[in-house]
Parts: sequence; structure tokens; C-alpha cells
Amino acid sequence: MEKILELRAQSKKNVDEARAILDLAVTEKRATTNEEMAQADKMFADAKQFRAMAKSLEEADVIDAEDNKPEERKIILPFGEQKSVRGSDEYHSAFFNNFIKTGSEKEVRALQVDNPAQAGYLVPEKTSMNLIQALDEDLFMRRLGTTDRLVKAVSLGVPTLDTDPDDAEWSGEITEASEDSSMAFEKREFKPHMLPKLIKISRNLIQNGINVENIVKARFKAMYGKVEENTFLNGHGVSQPLGVFHASNAGIGTARDVSTDNTATAFTADGLKNCKYHLGAQYRKNAQWAFHADAVKMLDKLKDGENRYIWQPSLSAGKPETLLGYPINESSYVPSTFTANLYVGILGDFSYYWIIDALDIAIQVLYEKYATTNQIGYIFRKQCDGMPVLANAFARVKLGA
Repeated sequence: MEKILELRAQSKKNVDEARAILDLAVTEKRATTNEEMAQADKMFADAKQFRAMAKSLEEADVIDAEDNKPEERKIILPFGEQKSVRGSDEYHSAFFNNFIKTGSEKEVRALQVDNPAQAGYLVPEKTSMNLIQALDEDLFMRRLGTTDRLVKAVSLGVPTLDTDPDDAEWSGEITEASEDSSMAFEKREFKPHMLPKLIKISRNLIQNGINVENIVKARFKAMYGKVEENTFLNGHGVSQPLGVFHASNAGIGTARDVSTDNTATAFTADGLKNCKYHLGAQYRKNAQWAFHADAVKMLDKLKDGENRYIWQPSLSAGKPETLLGYPINESSYVPSTFTANLYVGILGDFSYYWIIDALDIAIQVLYEKYATTNQIGYIFRKQCDGMPVLANAFARVKLGA
């Protein structure tokens, strides 16, 4: 904890010193020299590095706390519920100690006869939940969004209020109530889409006593973490999730775009304030920003009309930096091309982004196919879908024309 606070303090010190260099030129009514600009840029870069180091240490502390939690020795099932085969210790052992290590299907097939071998075998229930939970913890879209699981159904219809009802009207005691005809609901369907991925792992790594389940978990996070966050942000919604930066009446339409006061190559403090107040007060309560690192670099230097910096660094462990009072999430998949009419950020209550996972994750082992390179092939199959369910809960930062 002490080290984290030191890193955050050093980050703020660098930012303050860099800003002082830029402010001096403004005070003296002159342009910043090349030497001053280079010095300020280096300080901003170092500050960003200190913030990244602090964040890494925070994440490590979270992992350590999770690993050191007391092991649960007893599971109490609801009345009448029977433990499934995939939840048994026998299935878990057969899956990781035989199937994953050797490709042998015999024991797994005997325990789970309802899943054809050519499609792979389903990951043990607890492991499957842990894999999805790991993604929830790592990806800000999953961490802030609303996640749910489809256990048996193939799709989930979610009714969303697309048109607000008219206001109620005062009336006399026996006056007939006025009828509302403006309120409309639209059903958006979530249908988890298949996301397969083939990886190859060294036979020696798998068979030499290494914890195979941890290897599977690490590779799973690496494979699916990046592609899911990219798609939750930018996906077009056809056989994949619908992202928040894809303009669509099925998700977030262009009415939620804010470009006023932004230039064709940069956002401005006033433009960001316009975006903030484009959200209703009920959505601003839980709102957070999402930007690319390139945009965050610009925010370090951005001032409002009263000469105040609008980006505020965090000095507390576990507390994010803020912009106009709202936390900032940084992702390399947020659009970052600063050209006219393009998106470069978003503010919203991300609990209105829904992510629906199919609970079952399957793995198929290709034990012999890559024998010449001393590797084992694994095909992972996972299914999920996602989309914004309420457009008014978001406001996108768009550059001017």
C-alpha cells in the first residue's frame, strides 16, 4: 500500500511540474520553447508510467487477497438440488489430469455422455464460472456492465423502454384518466455467438507437473479478454456483440453524439462539459468515462475557460483519475483517430450495457496433430453477446466537422 501511494504521489508531482512549465509560458505571454515542450512531455510520460505501476501493484494485491482466501470446505445446495456430473470432483480430475494432459476421452466420456467428442468436452462447472469471473475482473466493460448467464435458453429477449410516457395530468376526483399512447417498448434479443480459438501449448509444459488448470485460465484470459473488450466497444452486432461506439438504433443512435465546441482534430473542455450534461442527472450518478491512452495524454494538459485543469490525478490506492468529477477508464480499443466526425470517447452508466454468457465452455484436444513440433492443440469454444440496452444512459464524444 505504501509503495502504491508513493507512486501516485510521484505521478502527481510530475504532472504538476509539467503543467508549471506550460503555465509559465502562458504567464509570460510567449510560446513554449522546444526544450520546455520536450521536458513537459517527458514528465507527463513518466507520470503515466508511475500511474501504470501503481495500478499493477493494486491488481497484484487483489490477486493475492483472492489466492489467500480461506478455502470453502462445504457447499450447501438448495433443497432438492442435485450436484451435476460436471460439478463433481471426479469430472474435474478426469478433465484436467487425463483429457487435457493426454487427450484421453475415456474417463470424461464415461462421466459426460451427452456431449459429442468432436465438439469437445465441457469445462467443469466451477472452472467455467471461474474463467468467466476472471474476465469480469479484468475487463472494465465486464466490471462495469451488467452480466448474466444463459443456462438452458438459446436467447434472451430484453424489453427496453424506447419512448418515455407522457407526464401525468392533474385532474378532479372522478375525472377520467388521460390515456398515454406515446410509450413504446422494443424487444432486443441477446443470442450468444460462438467465439472459437485454437492455441498450441508445449507438451513439456502440460505434462511436467505444472498446474494445468492455471495454464488454461491464463491462456483463456489472454485469448478472450482483448477480443471481447474490443467488440463490446466497437462491435457491429452481426454475429457478434453490439459495441457502444457503433452507431445503431438497436443500441446507441447518433442522437447520443456530442460534438459541439470540439474541433475537427481535438476535443475541448467545453466539448467535454457538453457531453457530460447530455446525460440526464439519473445517469450521471453512476457515470464513467472511457478513453484511449492518446486521449488521456491530451486530458493531462486540458484547461477549462477559467484556466483550471479538468483532469484530476488520484492520490489514493484503488481510486481512479477523474475528469469533470467522473472516473476515467483507459482502453487501447477506444477509438483514437483524431479526425473530423470520429468518436474519441464516451461517458455513460455502463450498467446499461448488458453482457450475456452461455455458461458452457468447451475444449477440444488435438493431441496428435502438432506432435511434430512437440505441441498439443486446444480449441476453446465460448459463447457470449452484449449490447447497450438504454441509449439515453450514454453520451459519445465526437469531433467536430
